Amino acid sequence: MKYLDRKNTFSVKWDFPEILFGKKDLLPLWVADMDFECPFFVNNIIKDRAEHNLYGYSSMIDDPKTYFEPFIPWFKKYGLELDSNRIFFIPGVVTGINFVIDTLTEVGDKVIIQPPVYTPFYSSIEGNKRVLVENRLILNDGSYSIDFNNLETQASSGAKLMILCSPHNPVGRVWTIDELKRIVEICRKNEIILISDEIHCDLVYDEQKFVSTSSVADYDKIFTFFSPSKTFNVAGLKTAFGTSKNDILLKRVKERLETFHITTGSIQGMLIARACYEFGNEWYLDLMIQLNKNRVIIREFLDEKLPKAIYKLPESTYLAWVDFSNYTDDVEILNDRLLNVGKVFISPGSLYGEEEKRYYRINFGTSEEILLDGLQRIVKSIESL
Repeated sequence: MKYLDRKNTFSVKWDFPEILFGKKDLLPLWVADMDFECPFFVNNIIKDRAEHNLYGYSSMIDDPKTYFEPFIPWFKKYGLELDSNRIFFIPGVVTGINFVIDTLTEVGDKVIIQPPVYTPFYSSIEGNKRVLVENRLILNDGSYSIDFNNLETQASSGAKLMILCSPHNPVGRVWTIDELKRIVEICRKNEIILISDEIHCDLVYDEQKFVSTSSVADYDKIFTFFSPSKTFNVAGLKTAFGTSKNDILLKRVKERLETFHITTGSIQGMLIARACYEFGNEWYLDLMIQLNKNRVIIREFLDEKLPKAIYKLPESTYLAWVDFSNYTDDVEILNDRLLNVGKVFISPGSLYGEEEKRYYRINFGTSEEILLDGLQRIVKSIESL
């Protein structure tokens, strides 16, 4: 994969840390996008469209059957049987999650999440004045599993909705069919609407198999969200999609989106999203080879340089979840050393749950050179303690 220098390109990952910390020399391994050049056809589409040099109102999904045709075989391998008439546009998966919460629940309703989990899940619940209910994952020997006894309890306590991160960010789990079946059955029994955030569905390593939540049982109160943004590194195009088999709930969400005039994306984003699923497989396979190398590089590096660090190879994503607490239990001091001695910015675990302070999320979607530089900076930080 070809690495690109992203400094001074309005990159959140590379340019925003200077605004946050007033430092120009921080190496960023935090926010979840990659430093690899996008597939060749992305640039070609933008160039071809630019040649026309007119950007009036456009719509790609007036004929959904034609537009979504490449999506159907891509997601079918995950068991997700897409109906083009049931897919709707959203500018981002988090936007879709917020609209489902806002439309299908009431102020004060309980919503279940599974910490440690993607930070915007918290704000999507609390920002909509819903009650956040935690079904904390169980950590055992570096691996996470679902606390189904607790989930049963929380679900039967009046919860109206659950947000599932599948695959899971930040811990990297790919939920098994049996795990997904139990989640869906609990939701069915308690008439809970289930949101399945499947944005990382493609980024699964060979030893695992991703299965879409909606495919494991005959329960239609499920909203599935997906996007080419993580897989093809096009998050800046603000293009994502949602679907559900429940026509009544789907109609309500789509009407709410239409009220806010959210019905289609930019012409560039819509063209590129379609092209990713039509032409992107070869690039995607090359990407997975590189990401697999990178997750193993971290394993080998830590084994040699920081053997007391706790790191389990992620089953999915390009995000490493690492515990350095065997070197210090003072997170504030380690955070300071990372920023001021090692000059590396990695995401503190507290962002994903208050009890995860000892963890850090490291983005390895970058070149081997940058990754090794970042790991050396972490060593330097820890050696300074």
